[in-house]
Amino acid sequence: MPKVSIIIPAFNAEKTIAYTINSVLAQTYSEFEVIVINDGSTDRTLEELIYLESQDSRIKLLNQKNMGVSAARNKGIKYSTGKYLMFLDADDFLDKMAIESLVSCIEKEKVDCVSTNYKIISKKTKYIDVIEYSEKLSFKEMKDKLYPVLLCDNSLVDTYHKGLWTKLYRSKIIKDNQINFCTDLQIYEDTLFVMEYLTNCHSIINLADIYFYNYVNNNSSVTNNYVSNCWLTLKLSAERAKKLGTNIKNIDKQYSNLLSRNAITSIINATKSMDIKKIPQRFKEIKYILSDKDLNHELSKIRLKDLSFARKTIILLIKYNMTYMLFALSYIYNVARG
Repeated sequence: MPKVSIIIPAFNAEKTIAYTINSVLAQTYSEFEVIVINDGSTDRTLEELIYLESQDSRIKLLNQKNMGVSAARNKGIKYSTGKYLMFLDADDFLDKMAIESLVSCIEKEKVDCVSTNYKIISKKTKYIDVIEYSEKLSFKEMKDKLYPVLLCDNSLVDTYHKGLWTKLYRSKIIKDNQINFCTDLQIYEDTLFVMEYLTNCHSIINLADIYFYNYVNNNSSVTNNYVSNCWLTLKLSAERAKKLGTNIKNIDKQYSNLLSRNAITSIINATKSMDIKKIPQRFKEIKYILSDKDLNHELSKIRLKDLSFARKTIILLIKYNMTYMLFALSYIYNVARG
């Protein structure tokens, strides 16, 4: 059986890390290694990991000072020895047939990547259909169908979930092409990694009927908390995505859509976790986004009739510098989401 490396970055995950790792140890497929990277945790995560490592030889513990999730994942890739590679977050978990199903598929179909849907675990389990139907795609089909979705799908706001952890990867492709996570990006680094990996693939298979990955929704995730320098980070990530997508059909149109959505995401970010004292500074953030010349240039290229009513409305507010209205709508949106 080919070995699978499961890479788990962990920062202050004392309450969840044991459950996460045990979901891997309980797999019906036994030929794997769990590479868990303690990213400078200040709670009892390290103690938990030392104990878990002593209980099963398939667990490999790596330590580093706090350098962020991207640096932790890169370290995990460096020390991995498996033919295949998966990523798992420290508060999520796998169904017990996950690895067996993915390995069976990639070996049988002779593809470079297997991608699935996933479940969101909160008060009520929600099945997320990022894949509408099962299909096997060649490189050309990926370029025409998959890359544009990775760049910018039809959602109003980027949810940061582009399925890094719903895939099985070939380690050789990652290492031979030196594919790494951008350590200078706080968000969107997952998507760039997936895009770069897929540009080096010959084929992928999408499985619509499998939901092996359980994403645990919690209030500490990046989608719920304020991110500093959000706009500059998302603008930089969009530029890098455009470079990766040089051969993608309608890349300029996709880039315009991506930058506009990243602006919306950044405006919404500006009113997260906000108290009264922070209002003036957050208001300035939105004004700064609206004054961006590159953004306004790309907005002028967008065909408004192709957009949903909500997205069209927000883009018009941005184009006409309606800062107060955008601030109010962003705040209401965040309050409504809880």
